[in-house]
Amino acid sequence: MSEKPFEPSTVTKPIQLLAAWLIGLILINTSFLGGAVAVHTPSWAPALLVIAAVANVPLFLFCLFMLQTKFRPEMQEDSFYNKYLERRYSEQTQKIEIVSVEGSENDGVMPRKSENITIVNTKNSIVISDYKIMANDLLENFQEIVNRLGQVGLKVDSTFGSTSEKKGRPEKFGLSVGSNSHIEVFQKVLSILLDFGLEYVAFAPESYSKGGIYIGSYIHEVDISVIKNVNRDLITDLMKEGLHEMELRRLLRV
Repeated sequence: MSEKPFEPSTVTKPIQLLAAWLIGLILINTSFLGGAVAVHTPSWAPALLVIAAVANVPLFLFCLFMLQTKFRPEMQEDSFYNKYLERRYSEQTQKIEIVSVEGSENDGVMPRKSENITIVNTKNSIVISDYKIMANDLLENFQEIVNRLGQVGLKVDSTFGSTSEKKGRPEKFGLSVGSNSHIEVFQKVLSILLDFGLEYVAFAPESYSKGGIYIGSYIHEVDISVIKNVNRDLITDLMKEGLHEMELRRLLRV
């Protein structure tokens, strides 16, 4: 009795919650099986306790499976979950649901949801240097796109279109991404371009596209089979927290 009682406030990490669930399963089943041995009347009670102990195992395992799959974002630590909340796809509005974050990740202030806007807008933009964005300066909304990128701390490194061998506005408005590109930057650009009627996303496997994100590319005029038309499921998958290049390639069927 001299031991310090368990304090729920000490459980601060998701992995601790999973461990608590497993310990709970063991304790509950132990009590059920112990009761089955100790209880003799009524005659059906021991059998019922054994059945409950057996049924508990798949039930707990199913709950743990759901936590690690459907509710995986919610099981992340606060700093990672905060990033997840900044951008997510809404099935109700069929748009990227944006959150405006006041303050930094470590100041304890949680993000709040804004109203039906589709641009990530943070007070303290994340400074990222290892990315390369190129935009077609013949796009109808070229300057507005550049301005929107600037609002989230991103800049266009160079332009093409007017300097390309084939000059002209692209027939379809698309976004291409090369290998070794910064995935978080790609996702921010993607969320912004949806406001401007983005039609497709494509992966550019060529070596000269390495590390590049191309807004308004002509890839659809070269090979239409490599493009993926924008739809709700594709955007949901592409905006997933922790997306890796191998998964990006799979989603774009490269």
